[in-house]
This record gives sequence, C-alpha cells and structure tokens, in this order.
Amino acid sequence: MKNDMDLLTYLGLEEKRFAPNSYYWRSPDVFLSKISSEDYLEPVVYFRHTNGDVLEKVLRISDGQSGKEMVLAMRADDPVERISSAFVNDSIFRQYRTSSQTVADEQELMAYAIDSAVVDYRYDRHLNFTEIKREKFACRTEHYTKDNQRAVEKRIASGKPFVLNGIAVHWKSTATYVFNGNERQRFPDVEFVLLNDKQKPVLVTAYPSMDAYAAFGFPMGHDFIDVNLDGFVDYKSYDPIASGSSGAFENVFLFNPAQKKFESAPQFSGYDLFVDPANRTVSSYGKSGFYQFGIRQIHLDKKSKIRFVDVFRCDEKNGILILSYERRKGKKVLAQKVKKIPMVSAETREEIEAQLLDLRK
Repeated sequence: MKNDMDLLTYLGLEEKRFAPNSYYWRSPDVFLSKISSEDYLEPVVYFRHTNGDVLEKVLRISDGQSGKEMVLAMRADDPVERISSAFVNDSIFRQYRTSSQTVADEQELMAYAIDSAVVDYRYDRHLNFTEIKREKFACRTEHYTKDNQRAVEKRIASGKPFVLNGIAVHWKSTATYVFNGNERQRFPDVEFVLLNDKQKPVLVTAYPSMDAYAAFGFPMGHDFIDVNLDGFVDYKSYDPIASGSSGAFENVFLFNPAQKKFESAPQFSGYDLFVDPANRTVSSYGKSGFYQFGIRQIHLDKKSKIRFVDVFRCDEKNGILILSYERRKGKKVLAQKVKKIPMVSAETREEIEAQLLDLRK
C-alpha cells in the first residue's frame, strides 16, 4: 500500500485518514450508539494491516478489563480471501466469507474454485455474538483461451441438497460468456441441471442471455408444485424469452415417477398459471391488449388425465368485441360458441370476462 488512503480504498471502506501502524478511532455506528453507558463497554472500530497483504476492519469491544473482537471486513490476495458484513437488525449480524484458489493452470484453461459462506450471529446489548446459522456455497470459474485471447468464460455453481418426491437432489448451474475480441457478452447463457445423489440429471432447463448473478444456485422464478394433481411435485419456471406484455410465461415439467425424472409438458405451460385443486383445473391467462386476451382451462379427471380443455378468446374488430369459446379433447372440438357485442356495452375487463365465461353454459 502506498499510504493509508490506499488501504481504505482497497478495503472498499469510507475514505478517512488514520495514522500508519495505529488504530483509527471514530464515532460508533448507529447500532453501537444503542449500547448503554451503564454497561461500561467501549465499542470501537479500527483498521489493521497484518500478515503481509491481509487488511482488516475490526470491531473491538472492551469493558475495561478484557476485550473481544469481530472482523467486519477483510481482504487478502495470496490466497484470495474476502470478508464483508452487515448488522441486519437489532439482533442479527451477518458475515460473508469468500475464498478462491487456482485448480487448473493450462495453456488454454485457467480454473478457480470459489468457496463462500454466509454466517449469521445473534448479538445482545452487551455485544456478545453467538453463531446461529451457517450456509456454504461452492462454485468454479473457468477461462478458456484461443490464440492467446480469452474466448469463453464459464461459472459453475452447485446448490444445497434437498429432497424432492423422495429423491435427494441439488441444482447445478453453468453460466457461459462468449468473448468477441476483448468484449464479453453482457449476459451469459445459463443452464440449470437438477442432479440426483448419483449425479444423474432429473431435470434440465436453460435460459439464454440471463444475468448470472440472479441465476446462481437455482433458477429465477421457479416453483415446485403439483401441477397435474397426481400427488407428485412438478416443476414450473419463468421463461424470460416468452414473457412480456402478454404476461409471465411459465414452462411446466411433470414428474415421471416411473423414470424418476421431470419431463417437459408444453400442454400445461402457459401465462400466469393457476392450479385449482378443488375443481381440478389448471388455468392460463394471456393478453395482448385491453380487448385482446385469452383464457385456457385444463380439466383433469381423478387419475390426473386431461378430460377436456376450455379455450376462451376475446378479440376486437371495428368497435365490435368478438367473444369465442371452444371445448376441445385432443384435436376434436366438442363444443363451440361465438358472441359479438359492441365495445361501448362492456365498460370493464371483468364484465367482458364474465360474458366470455358465460359462453360455456
């Protein structure tokens, strides 16, 4: 470090000067100000430079006879380690720890293993800290080069194990960036694989051009829910490509208990899905304008097979609303109705929907 200002900038802390090789004393933060003076505690924050390149921001608590410390921030480059922290509320202190090491150093591949942990502490008015929760995460970063230029960067992460339909599983995500010269694509292509305890995939789903930071560990907008009401948990996930003004499109994967894996089910996928166990229906609602929208309602029998599908549609042409209804079973149309009404006679979307659903009667 050139000087003490470089030290603070390197740590990502506020730019305040302090004498080299000495403590930096400052006013306690808001949480420290709540400590009663009757406790005779002296909470202070200082910075220190130890063990070569290790830089730390430390909270020291002293009662006049003894003292204790908690590291608030730390940075080291050999090996690479980072610590940051936050007082979440009046009783929880959270510490973030990250370390990385080189695991491959080849002509066209550099790979780094990154271990992270989030540790929660409970603290009292005397600033006694007790660890109450610790979560660990691991990921791997790979850099591929071609003609001495970086060509591809991959970030691979594994999520926490959990049990699903009686199977122990965990997510594995791979975010791939492609380089064009020195320019890296802004958002990576992200693939999620749900693996069982034998490392065999039970579900594969991909998101082109997604933000990697929102993608690590598990997919965005995902949900495990029994879609076809067969007693097994299925999977539905937000599709950022198909989603838009029509609504949030969700892809559905039904669980196959015989194969013990999830299979794509486009017949159930749709916009803003809603599962109604009481009526054994799965509904989808999509819109392209105030007077242009559609409703699809799948009716299931007691064996979770599709009995029939009701499809409702509202369109507008030359000031006339065209309401249409079909009941389908496979490719066969079982019932069909069409009704036309002037736009001025329908003041709200709810009124239009009510008239549309009445076509089924």
